Amino acid sequence: MALAMPGCAQAAGTFYYVATDGDDSHDGKSLQTPFRRIQKAADVMQPGDTCLIRGGQYREKIVPVRGGSSEHARITYRNYADETPVIEGSERVRDWVDQGGGVWKAQLPPGFFDSSPYNPFITKASGHCIVNPGNAWSLGMVYLNGEPLSERTTLADVQSSPRTWCASQENGATAICARFDVDPNAAAAEVSVRDSCFDPGEQVLNFISIQGLTMKQASPNGSGPLYPQRGIITVHAGKGWAIEGCVISDSPCSGIALATGPESWYGPRSATQEANGTAPDFHASGFHLVRHNTIERCGQAGIIGMINGHSSIIEGNLIQDINWQQKLGGAETAGIKLHWAHDVLLRSNIIRRVYTTNLAGSNHFGVWLDFANQGARITGNIIYDIIDPFNVTPKKSPVYLEANVGPIVVDNNILIKHASDSYNNDLGSLHSVAVHNLLLEGRLVHFTDPSRRVPYYEPNSMQFVGSLQPLEAQDPNIVRHVNRNNIYIGAFSACNDEVRDAQGNVQFDRSEQQALGFRHADAPTGVAIGFDLSDGALARLAGCDLITSEGLGEFPLVKQQIADRDGQPYDIDTDIQGRPRTREPGSVMPGPFAGLVTGKNEFVFSAGASVWPGAEETRTEEKPKQATADRRGADGGHQTVAATAGHRSVADTPLVRRHS
Repeated sequence: MALAMPGCAQAAGTFYYVATDGDDSHDGKSLQTPFRRIQKAADVMQPGDTCLIRGGQYREKIVPVRGGSSEHARITYRNYADETPVIEGSERVRDWVDQGGGVWKAQLPPGFFDSSPYNPFITKASGHCIVNPGNAWSLGMVYLNGEPLSERTTLADVQSSPRTWCASQENGATAICARFDVDPNAAAAEVSVRDSCFDPGEQVLNFISIQGLTMKQASPNGSGPLYPQRGIITVHAGKGWAIEGCVISDSPCSGIALATGPESWYGPRSATQEANGTAPDFHASGFHLVRHNTIERCGQAGIIGMINGHSSIIEGNLIQDINWQQKLGGAETAGIKLHWAHDVLLRSNIIRRVYTTNLAGSNHFGVWLDFANQGARITGNIIYDIIDPFNVTPKKSPVYLEANVGPIVVDNNILIKHASDSYNNDLGSLHSVAVHNLLLEGRLVHFTDPSRRVPYYEPNSMQFVGSLQPLEAQDPNIVRHVNRNNIYIGAFSACNDEVRDAQGNVQFDRSEQQALGFRHADAPTGVAIGFDLSDGALARLAGCDLITSEGLGEFPLVKQQIADRDGQPYDIDTDIQGRPRTREPGSVMPGPFAGLVTGKNEFVFSAGASVWPGAEETRTEEKPKQATADRRGADGGHQTVAATAGHRSVADTPLVRRHS
């Protein structure tokens, strides 16, 4: 079943305006009579309506009352013209008292937190598979001029450490002591109050668009693989949401939650139990678009999802500084962490600076697809700086696949191992395809864990078929690992020896790496990558065959080819820049680039809200900006460029933009 992505004709609806100088007694229907609160617009909007939000600060939690009725009658929340509305989960505190030594104190009465279901300063970070060492860390956060301070557990620690804070309870009030080293009453000192910025609660709402908004400084709790899951933005069991061009930052746990509801389709009490249920209606949820957002400074993960992330397109996002304060451990730390991510397309994201805590066994990855993922594709991403500053965990890498039947395709990515790491990109899936990637000092290790009874399903559905059995997980006639046309640079390079289908891979050793001069550096909206190729090195990058769905054939246990969420097979016939690959046998270049040259090869890749196409347009009520599928086709990511052998050949226009 195809789902048209945003960009299709929107049903004519009412435009409502919100402004910081508005009034909720207005009708909200013009620039001259705007509402004051976004929530007021949410209360009255009907399918097809749009809320246009003027620039400025909005300290509120938006609880949408209803969603759209179809793709063509969405409810949309977006910025007005080129203005920047900022929705904050925090409140400003103005009555700090000087304690000496740069430390200031404020006492907040219980009513200060009435807009949230809990006081984040007395609520400890927790959740399934979330480890809070010593139960030391709360959900509270303190900010000075928009920059977060670090939590400490004692006043003595705060007194000795600039830009830190601690909280305690004094006579029923919340006392916060912070070492600002400046007068916070003359600056902007804020504390987190609300648990989220946009959350429908237990309602299941569909077809909501959120575009061009900044949402920050809320305090959702930790989100493991079981209900509940919460983020600064929470998509609760709905369908067809579009989150585009937003800046989402400063969460003690997660940024965006593509969360399931308490009905738990699959039925297990833990994430490792057999899933023996059938979704009531696979097409009643999922199919989201999360595109061109900047997601940063989140303590657990940038994007999380459990079942309801299925069939979604997550592309062009800049995700960075995850667990940057190194507070939380456990098994949920990642740039993107999804369970049951059926038919998800993770494309052209830049993920960097994901940290672990000092707790042994705390894993962290760039992309982590954990349990029962099938039909997913990870393509065109650039992932680097997966950092373990304490060197306490063996598991840390750009990509990690755990307990899947698959097939899962990992192609056209640039995966850069951090200097402190010594681990591999583990592709734990019965059926996995890793092709045309570039790895700097890293490996692609394919394996199947026979101890995990992973469920698998009819293709493009949640119709349960069976669970992987230990003998199947070790049967060479069933196991299918494909490792082709990759470039490995550095000392740890290679795929594991037991992969039978390994061909067209090129490895440059350390001395060659130095000669190649591979380099990468942060750019304001992404990353600059460069390397030099001699004639001899370039000559080695030849002789491969095109990877096609027809050539790979059907994967045995699930009886499906590599295919998109609509069941349409695709070929790996474009590179990370969207350039077409030749179909001539033996003439395909390995790695993610189709057209490298002798000498210098320099690229700057960009992602995030700053390169969202909507940021370049002036939007008014006369010319509304709809969520953009625009030139990319109704599926939100594919253009049909040729038809061969009964299926379409897909050119993936990159959402990671390349500048010459």
